[in-house]
Amino acid sequence: MRKRLKKRTFVFSIGFLLCLLFLFSLEMMTSYERQLENERYKAGLDARIYSEILIKDLMVSQNASDTLDYIARDHEEGIHNFYLAASDLMRPYMYAIVWTPANGERQMYPEAALVSPAIDQAVDKAVASSYTQNDEHSMVDVPLGKANRKAGLIINTPVFHKDSSGARRYIGLASVVINKDKLFATTIAALHAKGYRYVLTRQSDPYFPAWQVVSQYGRVDDHAVSYAFVWDGCLWKLSLMPHDGWHVVNKLKVKAGMGLLAIFMAAGLFAALLSIYGNKRIAQYAAVHDPLTGLYNRIGFEKKVRQWKKANGNKIFLLAILDIDDFKTFNDRYGHLLGDQVLMHLAGSMYDIFKINSDTYMERNGGDEFLLFLGGTSIRELEKRLMDFSRASHVLTLEGKKYRYTLSIGYTVGPDITGGDKVLYHQADKALYAVKESGKNNCRRYERIMENDDRTNMGFSLDEITDHIPGGVFICTSDREHRILYANKEAVRLAGYLSLRELMSHTHEGRFEELVHPDDRPSLFIGREQGHPFRMIPQTGSSRYCRGNSRMVFNNFYGNVIYILVMEIVKE
Repeated sequence: MRKRLKKRTFVFSIGFLLCLLFLFSLEMMTSYERQLENERYKAGLDARIYSEILIKDLMVSQNASDTLDYIARDHEEGIHNFYLAASDLMRPYMYAIVWTPANGERQMYPEAALVSPAIDQAVDKAVASSYTQNDEHSMVDVPLGKANRKAGLIINTPVFHKDSSGARRYIGLASVVINKDKLFATTIAALHAKGYRYVLTRQSDPYFPAWQVVSQYGRVDDHAVSYAFVWDGCLWKLSLMPHDGWHVVNKLKVKAGMGLLAIFMAAGLFAALLSIYGNKRIAQYAAVHDPLTGLYNRIGFEKKVRQWKKANGNKIFLLAILDIDDFKTFNDRYGHLLGDQVLMHLAGSMYDIFKINSDTYMERNGGDEFLLFLGGTSIRELEKRLMDFSRASHVLTLEGKKYRYTLSIGYTVGPDITGGDKVLYHQADKALYAVKESGKNNCRRYERIMENDDRTNMGFSLDEITDHIPGGVFICTSDREHRILYANKEAVRLAGYLSLRELMSHTHEGRFEELVHPDDRPSLFIGREQGHPFRMIPQTGSSRYCRGNSRMVFNNFYGNVIYILVMEIVKE
């Protein structure tokens, strides 16, 4: 009886185990199918995202030719200052900008660009087509240069002028030559980093639907995920697939079905437990961390600070608020992507210097503001660490270029503070404001006198202030050219122009000396802080008597620059 019961128990146990193994085998096979579907769906999203990025890059190039179109039609006879306009429109991935007026006297920027015969032939063909009143954009694949094998694209835009009767007259052809390697460099690098091989193709002629390869990495077969889009009358298609191909998933599925059921069961359970545990940890991490920098967010930071205070009682600590100086200007000049790199660089610097441990916590409070909590036994030691970090040189090196930025830091120390965490944040913020008011790029500790700071002056923007100063403000380079980098509204008015763009376009590379009377140029006051009388020549031609003061200062973006204040002298 015992043997029979034991045998029955064994048989039922084996049967139950086999049922579980069978069910788990079916579940794993289904999971692999879902994984394959998810991977293809993700690849499809990536193809769409990077296709839209390509469209934006191509549109910038087309906008360059369209802008030349607008300038040429506006002047009716062509582009009077082609090299100035082309230098403003030039982008790193553009090889050259070409203007071919109706008289055939072709202009090219930069002048030193090596042009292959294929480029000249493509432009000549577009010119010939333009005389047939064909005003459509055209795109042609060409080799770049006369000796290299780099591939390029030419975007041609014929320019016509309509008179009052509606008749059209051909003015010229605006062409933008693009280096395909540089144009697609960002997208290619991103696709490589994500583990894709890809091919970018286009149909140049809807009547002959043959796909022409524009850019390719690796071999892409018919199982690739594709996203098609239309740009400038051409059908484009970006096809992606992983480096290892989709068949890897299928192989794993076959091995799972053919392998030992016991090993598969153990691996499946282990993977499921790890997946559940991992997803839980990821969700917990995301709830208390900043997604860009990896530092704590406000919730995680405050939680850690409360725990530290509860565990350490009256132990000394320091709370600091760090702010990147002129971060908005940095974003406006270099773009938000580089701005994000600066934020990550600062977060990495803070992590390397202060180290996250049981007495150190860091937070990104949104935007370019960071919080730092340091616990210790000596206020002097904590302040020295913060001061050393404030005085250190903060330089982001990216693609061979260096970008410097400075920090304003305000801090307070505890625990001899009543009022809780809100008072701590308030005091650190007051100290930060005091640093901002005193010229930025500094570190200050909270003092009670800072409570008297009046923030009413924060209600004025820089543009509002400069536009209403009763005098012209110019900012020029400190070299011999003295090129104008900035001018407020009053400065533009004194020069007799309607806008800064108009002023720059009517002077040779925007030189300040061209606004000064020739007789006064030898004794030009640039570089002297004391007032100096001179005559300004506005666009109207009649002289204006003015007095000028100047001062040389250092700018993080341009190096040494000269600020010039010009006041008009009214002669009675």
